[in-house]
This record gives sequence, structure tokens and C-alpha cells, in this order.
Amino acid sequence: MLLAVLTFQPTVPVYAACRAWRAATDVNGIQIGMNGTGRAILGRWDAPDYPRPESDEPSAEPTFVRFATRDGREELRLVHYPGAVVDDYDALEVRRPAGGTSPGKRLPFAQFATERGIRLGMTERDLVALLGACFTRERKGDAALLTYRIADKAHPALKRSGMPAYEATYEFRNGLLARFALGFEMP
Repeated sequence: MLLAVLTFQPTVPVYAACRAWRAATDVNGIQIGMNGTGRAILGRWDAPDYPRPESDEPSAEPTFVRFATRDGREELRLVHYPGAVVDDYDALEVRRPAGGTSPGKRLPFAQFATERGIRLGMTERDLVALLGACFTRERKGDAALLTYRIADKAHPALKRSGMPAYEATYEFRNGLLARFALGFEMP
């Protein structure tokens, strides 16, 4: 499911009249689209304890590295696109790990949160208050998915990163945020 979200193939139309301007681009100081910004938090990519790249499918691109909160109950996947600088991540996903705890490298955080305060367990109302009402909604089984997309080249996040588009998907189960994935579209 991670790769489906990160390939940015919307399943519902995005209306041109709606302009999303409040993009979340950072989790606990690790900023997507900016080469090496998380190095002080994550460590060096060539250090022995740095996570090795993984993929949801053998030999698939893009790859990701996995980190966890200090108790392992939340997982952060930083996605690396083919051809990008080695410690440059253009997308990320935050979720509860399968099996209860993540095998990812532990970071000193109790919870993963964006610079806007988006975190697992928040309500849809709280998310919309932070990001605005410019989203599409989809039902997928017992989950509600809210997707924000930015393709306006004048948006500061796209100008700064040089990327063609940005998309964020927020998955709610039982009224609470259970997973989110955000990032830039692969050029």
C-alpha cells in the first residue's frame, strides 16, 4: 500500500478550483525534499547502525529506511527515489507497525509529528483545522482516506524542492488518524 500512495495516482478527481496551501513537509525536524536535513537526528547514512534500504517488493523502487519511536510503537518510513542523493528523502510514511513494535532504528521521540502537529491518533476534524478543507475523500473498507494534492508550481514547497507535485494521504480508522503518507511526486 505504501508504494501505491507514493506513486501519486489519485483515485478520485482533484478539483482545480480548490487550492491546498498548507503542506506538511517535516516530521520531528526531518524535512522531505531537502538533502541531508535529518542527518543530525538520524545519523549518517554510512554509519554501521543506520538502517539498510528496504522495499515492499524485491528489487522494487523506490526504497525506504525504517525508524521507530523510542518505544517502537510508531514507525517512520523515509522514502528514497531512484537517482536522488543518498540521504535525500522525498516522501515519508508514519504508521503503527505490523506486529506491535517496529524493527526500525529507535529515535528519541515518544511520537512522530509533523511541523503542523499532525500525529497518529488525532481526529479528522483536528486535521482539517490544520490543513484546510481542500481535500478529496475516499472510503476503502473501514478506512476513510483524505488526500491533499498540490501541483501549483508557485507553491513554496514545490519551489523550494524543485519537484513537480506534492501529495499527502491521511487514513482514518474509527475516527482517528491511523496512518499518513506525504511527499513529492517522482519527477
